[in-house]
Amino acid sequence: MRVRLALAAGVLATATAATALTGATATAAPARSANVVSVDRQGKAAKSGEVSVSGSYRCARGGSGPVFLGSTLVQQDRSVGIGGTRVVCDGRTHRWTHRSLVKQNSFKAGTARVEAVLVRLAPDGPLGLPLPVFLTRSGQSVSLR
Repeated sequence: MRVRLALAAGVLATATAATALTGATATAAPARSANVVSVDRQGKAAKSGEVSVSGSYRCARGGSGPVFLGSTLVQQDRSVGIGGTRVVCDGRTHRWTHRSLVKQNSFKAGTARVEAVLVRLAPDGPLGLPLPVFLTRSGQSVSLR
């Protein structure tokens, strides 16, 4: 089971990084959608190297397999996965915050972009491995302070 979760985390990180690196712009889910993820316009970049981003999400009940929310921070030519969190899908809106210690001074106060994605790991993939099902994603320019 741990191997499956490790593989799933790798898939999630790869998907969010690929979105950020290719410059793909994802549109927010329509207002009627049961699955929505948003990114706050403010983030933090400490001199110690800790970065913090946050937002909110909502996902529908049902479906099999765990759901994860991953985020990637992009500033100029630098990109880093800030975090991945297993989330609760109960149809209600929840807050999320991801913090990560990155190389000191690699992200500075100023404008950056955060990409966030909700992914369900469907347990019915080939060879018994979970398959990622992308529920929704969103990108937002943020001000790091």
